[in-house]
Parts: sequence; structure tokens; C-alpha cells
Amino acid sequence: FVRPNDQAIPHLLAEASRLLLERTGSPSLEGYQGGAERVHNIAEAIYEAMRRREITYVEPPSSFEGTGQRIRSHSEVLDRHVGTCLDLACTYAAALEQAGLNPGLVVAEGHAFCGYLVEESRLPETVIATAAAIRTVADSDLLEAVETTKLCAGPSQDFDAARGAARHG
Repeated sequence: FVRPNDQAIPHLLAEASRLLLERTGSPSLEGYQGGAERVHNIAEAIYEAMRRREITYVEPPSSFEGTGQRIRSHSEVLDRHVGTCLDLACTYAAALEQAGLNPGLVVAEGHAFCGYLVEESRLPETVIATAAAIRTVADSDLLEAVETTKLCAGPSQDFDAARGAARHG
């Protein structure tokens, strides 16, 4: 459900690039090439570009399925300005990936959020499901978690607050 080639992602990244230019003097979305601080700057700019869309947090779209959740496309989230926690996390992850960063999705009972690897590496497994393994990744500082629902309108929170909410939420 993370589709970095969705047609709306380049528009979002163009906005993030403009923010990077204003804040850092460089519009480059160079992934890990610029070091850890640049990785953080890119992730923050993408978050802020989504935040400026004033997306409204909504319930999952109607579905005839008895289990699971229908996920909106990234275009629906960014152009129609609506999304669930899972929609937002997947859209943010797609933009991170297209910018050259390795995203990570955290899916728990009734909630989802996103993060990114702070250095160019991979998690030990594609799916980490045991509590002990999740704690190990969280304690390693390898994954920087971002509570993507905090970018929603009414009132939204800045990137640092969203990172703090993911760590302590």
C-alpha cells in the first residue's frame, strides 16, 4: 500500500523541496547522501508539506469486507485532504521512499504511524511482530517514528511534536 510512484507524490515532494530550499538553502532530496541531519531535514520537509495540505482525519472508507480496512490512494489523501491513520502513514512512507529514505510502518491494534531509518540500512526483518523485537528496534534509535495523525488539520502539530508523540504515545 506504499506506492512511491503514485501521481500525487512528485507534487508533494516539489513542495517539500521548496521548503528545504527556504530552510536550508538547498532543495535537494538526496536521501542518505547528505548525512543524518539532512535525512531529518528531508523527513521534516515532507511532513510539513503534508501538514500544509490541512488533511482532515476521517474514518475508513466504506467497504463490504468484514475484516481489514480499505486504504485510500495517496492521491485521494493529498488531493481530497482526507485520511485515516493508515492512509496518512502509507502516504508519508511513499514520499519518504521516493525521496530516497527507507520508511517503516508501525501498525498496532486500531492505529498506525510511520517512521524512517536514520541511516542507510535495513531492519533485520521485513515484519517485526514480537514485542521484544519491536522494543529492540525502538531502543536502537535506528527508526525515527513520526505520529502522522499530528499533521492533520484542527490543530496540527509540528514535526518535533509528532516525533515526540510517536515516542511517548
